[in-house]
Amino acid sequence: MTPRKKLIMLFENDTDRKIAKLERDMNRRMQSLEESFSLMRETLVKMKKENIEYYLKTDQLRLRQRDLQQVTSMIKSAETNATVANSVGLNEDSATLIFREIYESIRQLGDAKWWLNGYEPRNHEVSIEILKAFEIKEKIMLNHLTRLKKIRHDANYRGYKVTVQQAEEIKTFWKKCATEIIASLKKELK
Repeated sequence: MTPRKKLIMLFENDTDRKIAKLERDMNRRMQSLEESFSLMRETLVKMKKENIEYYLKTDQLRLRQRDLQQVTSMIKSAETNATVANSVGLNEDSATLIFREIYESIRQLGDAKWWLNGYEPRNHEVSIEILKAFEIKEKIMLNHLTRLKKIRHDANYRGYKVTVQQAEEIKTFWKKCATEIIASLKKELK
């Protein structure tokens, strides 16, 4: 064997060893990442279970049998009410009415999700909280739900007059988020 061939063989063997070592290292890292993701999933599931247990203990949720007909009706009602509210001309006098009706439609979608899971929500907080778990394109907008709930509460119980800008905000929320949430709920119905 010529010195050149020996050198090529040594180089090839060394390259093969290096590639094998890289593959082993990569596999170890992938396994470590998979274990980390598994732990994260378990933590999220546990957190959700703990939340549900808390909601049940504090009578914010009640166990119910899944009622797909009721869920379908809630979704349809939410869509209809939001459509009607969106058709009303927006001005200072109509802003509160539009805001309340679209908020109620959003809350109904949260109720529908709980009913799909076999629970009856007993207040707005849990209905709004479950909506925050949806994976939608505009997920960041779901962070506005708590503030929208507060505005609605102030309008209903403190005589607060909703501004045109706030009504526009909830209309935008419905337009950007509701379609995906409704599609997700309908998919779960099948």
